[in-house]
Amino acid sequence: LVLSAAGCARGVAADSAHPSILLVSLDTFRADRLGAFGHSRGLTPNLDAFAAESVVFEHAYAQANITSMSHGSVFTSRYPSELGAPGPTFRLDATTPTLAGVLKLYGYATAAFTAGGHLAPGWGLERGFDTFTASPPMGSFWHTIPPALQWLDAHAAATPFFLLVHSYDAHAPYLDPAPYGLAWVDP
Repeated sequence: LVLSAAGCARGVAADSAHPSILLVSLDTFRADRLGAFGHSRGLTPNLDAFAAESVVFEHAYAQANITSMSHGSVFTSRYPSELGAPGPTFRLDATTPTLAGVLKLYGYATAAFTAGGHLAPGWGLERGFDTFTASPPMGSFWHTIPPALQWLDAHAAATPFFLLVHSYDAHAPYLDPAPYGLAWVDP
């Protein structure tokens, strides 16, 4: 699931020609479990509030079931079959333009705070980012949001930005500590 908020910022001025872009990537998260997409359990109040103020792509589909290839498609607007062989040998070709690289040409500051794994440096997805960090493999928003907020607070207000924040919170082992992991257990 990817949520995008264009033009939103903590004290960052963005003009209409160059709005700042925040891309939040929740690895393996199902959109139909969000209240913003009609789910009634109320499990995601903060994401629902964020979605209410954001650009939400209601008909977006993952192009691959592998994180690196799926994000490669998001960052290049190309199908995974055009990007390279799937699996542990996948690397984004060094000549393929990326969203971060193009935005950088237009004066954007670019930063990514990923949860490691298949979005760690080395897959080629870090190209074009001024700052690209990865938490320990299969990291959480606990790992990525604090440094992203620090980067955002230190960011120059006059420059638009492209900021990626990624998490594996919904990924394996699929059972979080209580009470979160018990949300779907029949009492």
